[in-house]
Amino acid sequence: MRLLLDIGNTRIKWALQQLGAAHTELAVCGDLRRSDESVSELCLSLDDALIRACGVSGFRTSLTSITAVNVGGQSFGRQLAVGLNRHFGFSPDFIKSESSAFGLRNGYTDISQLGVDRWVAMLAVVSPDGRDFCVVDAGTAVTIDYVDAGLLHQGGLIFPGLHLMQQALFARTGDIKDFAGKTSVPEDLALLGRTTEAAVRFGAVQSTVGAVQRVLDSASQTCRLIVTGGDALQLLPLLADYKPEYRPFLVLEGVSRLAGA
Repeated sequence: MRLLLDIGNTRIKWALQQLGAAHTELAVCGDLRRSDESVSELCLSLDDALIRACGVSGFRTSLTSITAVNVGGQSFGRQLAVGLNRHFGFSPDFIKSESSAFGLRNGYTDISQLGVDRWVAMLAVVSPDGRDFCVVDAGTAVTIDYVDAGLLHQGGLIFPGLHLMQQALFARTGDIKDFAGKTSVPEDLALLGRTTEAAVRFGAVQSTVGAVQRVLDSASQTCRLIVTGGDALQLLPLLADYKPEYRPFLVLEGVSRLAGA
């Protein structure tokens, strides 16, 4: 059994995959929130989660390797690698962005600058159906990547996630933060807010949706839209016309595909 890790800025997602299984067949998945706890404590939390999911003998006796993508910082990645090796007996194999894989061609001039989570997420979607696709990852940052029907990555967008957008306003303004703090009843998501708090929240969501729509407007009418990330559920209703596919563990699907290649 293979342990797969998606190490982000806010959360660490994990999955177990049976050897020989298809890349979309993850035996069990979960996530942990990164906090101020030590790497050792984080490994213990991961251990507890795996035991709850599979039982003690369910994964320890069958674990054969750990494969990971890390966008949570090189220093943290090195510390976590040491902790995983000490706790589970395996050092993770860290995936890196490549020039091509499974027919997908990296569109970046310097391939090393394309975030490995974005690269792996696109690899999870690649299929022989001949359709272009757009991947939206709504996490700490929002990333949008477009791949044409010839499997050439045309590039992407990166901008602050929903929470970062709101935090930026609160940190650099006076009245907005003060007024937003006085709102006690949240409003249902709409185009326009009737309180400062709602206006800020809707502004973050609508600006993100608008960016996705601009990319999709330049794509074909049959373009697939795949959405993942912690804030994905806030975007899905506003993107319903594009028939979005919600895949919360998309990056781990791509990790699985590469690890099993």
